[in-house]
Amino acid sequence: MTQTDAGTDGVAPFPLEPNTELYDPLTGLPGPVLLIDRLEVALASARRRGGRVAVFVLFDACLTGAGEPPVWIVANRLRSLVRPDDTVARATNRTFAVVCNAVTSTADAESIADRLLEPVGGSCRLGLAIGGPRKDARALLARAVHRAASAPAKSTMPARSDAVPTVGSEAGVQERDRRCSEQPW
Repeated sequence: MTQTDAGTDGVAPFPLEPNTELYDPLTGLPGPVLLIDRLEVALASARRRGGRVAVFVLFDACLTGAGEPPVWIVANRLRSLVRPDDTVARATNRTFAVVCNAVTSTADAESIADRLLEPVGGSCRLGLAIGGPRKDARALLARAVHRAASAPAKSTMPARSDAVPTVGSEAGVQERDRRCSEQPW
């Protein structure tokens, strides 16, 4: 190896372009692999600090009144709605996941859900799962995915925040969770 091929200590330099296995190439958002890692880090932080983590999954997310905008516009809009230390990830074409660290209460998570739902189109379905220090990252994400999959589209809900439980929040889904916990993911 020459010095032009490697760093000064003979080790290849750190790649500057995002790994396409970790990042979505269209939006630059974390992909599914990095989403799990970020969720595990958030839960580890919750263990140290005694907090909770909220995971939101948005199926069929597109901006209201924008026709069919490029996915990167949707990604940037979602990113602008959460704190810098929270994670917005792209799972599939129009499916996004958001991990919010240090959620103080269910009401706090429902307020974030309202914020996330406001700009997205009427066909969007949102699932919310809140986890504490002892939760498993994959199980928490699976719960949010299940809730989004079984939630009605946004257009079928009233626009008020009291409608959030109908889209799969912590309130009103204990029975469904009990049934789902019996199924392998």
